[in-house]
Amino acid sequence: MWFGAALGLSAVTAVTASAPASQSPLDVCRAGFLVPLAAAALAAAITAFSLRSPTPHEVPVAG
Repeated sequence: MWFGAALGLSAVTAVTASAPASQSPLDVCRAGFLVPLAAAALAAAITAFSLRSPTPHEVPVAG
């Protein structure tokens, strides 16, 4: 969990630091906040497509 948080924070920092100085601070923050938004959307898409209905298991009938 801590590694994921550190990785996300470093990605946001990298995007924010790479913004040109001519941009307004609000635009820089907006670009930085797109990183967690994209990560959450990617995680939701992976979760949605990896969920599948459980296959029924055959239960042996005693008797």
